[in-house]
Amino acid sequence: MRRCRLLTGLVVLALTACGSSSPGDRAAGGQDAAVGSDSPAWPGVGSAEEWRNPYLVACPDGYMLRGSPEVLPVGSLAEVLEALPDTCWPYGRVVAVQEAGMGSGFDKDSIEAMQRRILEALEALDMEVELFPSS
Repeated sequence: MRRCRLLTGLVVLALTACGSSSPGDRAAGGQDAAVGSDSPAWPGVGSAEEWRNPYLVACPDGYMLRGSPEVLPVGSLAEVLEALPDTCWPYGRVVAVQEAGMGSGFDKDSIEAMQRRILEALEALDMEVELFPSS
């Protein structure tokens, strides 16, 4: 029951972060849009604030989805990403990943290990990754 409430809360937060959406509202990109073309939709994106697709922050015990204060286990990644509406995927199947900042008080080795696990999980989901530097 807690997991269901958590997933529902994350989807609500993601909808807020991605803009309003209704079931019939679909963005031009979407999760199934082709990625890896010669001219990606995100060439001018230079910062996390400009990124419009899902954005993950690697923490020692899991990851945070932008817009959510909760740290989630890597095992939930597929379920969480699949629950996001197409409006959260204007660039296609590409996810931004960043290590938690060193000012967060986390252990650098633990964060790097978790980022590797996240990248492996995203690769298994056939997602492209855009790495952003930690803040």
